[in-house]
Amino acid sequence: MLVKTHEVTSRGADASKGRIRAHFAISNPGDEDRGADLKWLGVTILGAAPLGFIPNLVLAQVLWGDAGAPSDLLFRAVPIWAAWLMLGVFPVMHGLTELPTYFGCVMPRLHTLTG
Repeated sequence: MLVKTHEVTSRGADASKGRIRAHFAISNPGDEDRGADLKWLGVTILGAAPLGFIPNLVLAQVLWGDAGAPSDLLFRAVPIWAAWLMLGVFPVMHGLTELPTYFGCVMPRLHTLTG
């Protein structure tokens, strides 16, 4: 199934630009609330960390009898030739895929939308 992409018209770009600017005006209140925001960020992280971490330990203990078993399964030794291959292939693949996608496709559209 082919998906049609829409072209950004100048009227659509102006409307989107207004929505984007309005969003950042709301989400960036200024420096006067920064201390209170950082306090709530700390409280949220301290509350969310145990809620996300403790069930993983309990579930690993129930399933495998050891909380360290999932890391033993996830992190294993890689042969040296594979490590060198990854060190060479990753930068090349990054240069051939991610950068052209951003600079050739995403950035012009963002520039059209935001001006």
